[in-house]
Amino acid sequence: MIPFSTVQKHFTVKFSKQHSKDVSLEIISQLGRTYKINLPEHSRSGSKAEVNISDLSLTGGIYMLRIQSASLTEVIKVFVVD
Repeated sequence: MIPFSTVQKHFTVKFSKQHSKDVSLEIISQLGRTYKINLPEHSRSGSKAEVNISDLSLTGGIYMLRIQSASLTEVIKVFVVD
């Protein structure tokens, strides 16, 4: 079982040092719809990024957060609250 992380419209992500250079984020709904998240240019391995998902118009519920780089893909289950 994957543990939940509860998030609101703004949250912070810390990228693992196992990632290579540039990192991308996507949120995936339970129906499989994918939402690309825009990140600051300095979003690289070992760094933190402030994430704003307010423009995605997500309803409250369970989503998967995909953190991906050329060397690693992580998936975290998140609970988005209104």
